[in-house]
Amino acid sequence: VARAAAGPARRPRRPADPVRLGGVGALVAWKRWDLVLAALASLPAPVRARVRFDQIGAPANDAASRHHAAELRRQTTLRGLADIVTWRGEQPSAEPLLREVDCLVVASRHEPLSVALLEALRAGVPVVASRSGGNCDLLTEGRNGWFFAPDDAADLARVIARLVEGDALARVEVRPADLARFEAGPVAEEWARIYQRLLGSAAEHRP
Repeated sequence: VARAAAGPARRPRRPADPVRLGGVGALVAWKRWDLVLAALASLPAPVRARVRFDQIGAPANDAASRHHAAELRRQTTLRGLADIVTWRGEQPSAEPLLREVDCLVVASRHEPLSVALLEALRAGVPVVASRSGGNCDLLTEGRNGWFFAPDDAADLARVIARLVEGDALARVEVRPADLARFEAGPVAEEWARIYQRLLGSAAEHRP
């Protein structure tokens, strides 16, 4: 994913434009795409009409994942979301989607360090994420993203409605410095320091 231009990232949007949400990841149960469907379905109709959700990703290579992916599509129809939700399937890169969306959604509770979240911030795209795991190390509420309570569709719906009805997206600022400590150079330097400490400790205790 190409780095966003330096300075505040602004997604040009007219007030009447729908809020474009994106999702990136496998169609497996723990990713909680079902939570996104539940949140969208619970929005008041006038708010829901101003939202779009596009997801890229494929099921894992097992029967349970394929069944889950089919159920997500079935629920999309049953909940009356076919006009606003698109399952695009596996894609070679997240970059085209990130150029289209206003915000990425990371719905799962168990994300030690979401690659999709890192890619979104690198592209200058803010993120709505579960307040859990590595998400809390990467996002600053109201500046480069927003949190919702883990596994809580109603709270996710609250955040989505806020983006639709308020000016939060216009005020967002995703800074290149947000990712500086997660890039290859700083990470390699930190690992080198850890190994040096371990080697020093081992030498001290060597008989």
